Amino acid sequence: FRKGEGTNDLKTLEGKTILLGSAAWQSIVDPMLAVQGVDVSKVKYVEAGWPTWATALQAGQGDAALSWEGLRAEWIANGLDFEYWLGVQKSPLFANTFVVRAADLEDADKKDYLAKYLRGWAMGMEFAYHNPRAAVEMVFEQFPTLAANLGP
Repeated sequence: FRKGEGTNDLKTLEGKTILLGSAAWQSIVDPMLAVQGVDVSKVKYVEAGWPTWATALQAGQGDAALSWEGLRAEWIANGLDFEYWLGVQKSPLFANTFVVRAADLEDADKKDYLAKYLRGWAMGMEFAYHNPRAAVEMVFEQFPTLAANLGP
């Protein structure tokens, strides 16, 4: 939320506009709002584009925007000064979950692919836990703009 416009009661978002980097993110936001008692049919979503949805919020083109912890740090580092409703503190939902269709688990090839992906993801998380400096360096090498935005 823009400074001075934050809320602890997400029901106040009914009738308001939430900016997203991609329209596909509505499937992320709807459950977060619904678990807080929001009637999601009364919320308007606008795809404001990647990476411009934060500047669109700052410019008043919506009432709220989706963010996440790492992105919040980047926005702050870039001078985008917002108020945040932190799901980690206020939501019963799990963060960073993976959801697959039950039918995908019935297909041996898809199940094998998912198992390999999740194993690789878990190994990456374990590596980053034990080697945070190396993990950050790898990310910064892959995404130099992020490195420039966040600094050392």
